[in-house]
Amino acid sequence: MLSHFAFAANAVFPILILILLGYLLRRFSFFNDEFLKICNKLVFYVLLPAMLFMSLYHVESISNIDWKAVLYTGGVIVFLFFAGIAIVAIFIRDRRQKGVVLQAVFRSNTALIGLPLAQALGGETGVALASVMSILAIPLFNILGVLALSMYIGGEEEGPGEKQKIRWGQVFFKIVTNPLIIAIALGIIFLLLRAVIPKTDAGMPVFSFRNNLSWVYDAVEMISKTATPIALVVLGGNFRFEAVPGMKRQIIVGTAARLLLAPAIGLGCAVWLGHIGVLTLSAGHFAAMTSVFASPCAVASAVMAAQMDNDEQLATQLVVWTCTVSVLTVFLTVVLLRVLGFL
Repeated sequence: MLSHFAFAANAVFPILILILLGYLLRRFSFFNDEFLKICNKLVFYVLLPAMLFMSLYHVESISNIDWKAVLYTGGVIVFLFFAGIAIVAIFIRDRRQKGVVLQAVFRSNTALIGLPLAQALGGETGVALASVMSILAIPLFNILGVLALSMYIGGEEEGPGEKQKIRWGQVFFKIVTNPLIIAIALGIIFLLLRAVIPKTDAGMPVFSFRNNLSWVYDAVEMISKTATPIALVVLGGNFRFEAVPGMKRQIIVGTAARLLLAPAIGLGCAVWLGHIGVLTLSAGHFAAMTSVFASPCAVASAVMAAQMDNDEQLATQLVVWTCTVSVLTVFLTVVLLRVLGFL
């Protein structure tokens, strides 16, 4: 039991340390608000797109994919999106906070915490299945994230009792011009091209981005590796303890939905579908699904909220608090799955 708790802590504490570093650097005047704003733009327009592109490019092959598990994961993410719409309609009043909490319901930190979590729980099989699931999960997270952050703001002002009119043309434009979506589209294109490029007698492609344009590949790879630490430090710089009392309800709702509701639905339905024979799931599958459904809010959610005129402070609070509380919830999830024999 203690080893499970230590594992959960080891997965999350490095993130909390970088967030704390950013907070302290701002407190000691290394950062100011203008610098943090510029860094947010850098992360959103350059660093995160590079990281997302490389995460898809590193998927070895689209062949031999367990499409049932992939489609199940995507289906749960979409279901959580619509469940989140109902949750924010009931609990969240401020328009600029609705999309932030909605994003927290369905969007997890698959890349930063999820993949290491899958590897620790399921070994190479677990991380391989988690990587395959990311082919659908990562685009869905970002497309639905843009939609969530666009649908409650930028519409026509409404009077008392009137619903806001969503301008779907504007929402679609924000989706197709979002740098994260563009990076994902490029990653998928490269992944598909790899499947049709002829191979040599040794089984190597006659042309590859990594081998034939290695100088470009290495540059993008280096940029992608800076995304997470810089994003976390900037996140810590934007964190304000004094904002917590005014956001208690929003933080509790978002944290509970991300760390309790999402894994309960995602893993609970997987157990049921496996029991009735719809899905054939191994310990590796449950390790991968735990990484998708039980990990805390994605760091990118706070960066996107800042760049899309949503409540950046609430988005930052949700990342920090879900990371902190996930030490306990990931531990409990892992213990429960092992007791039931799924891990």
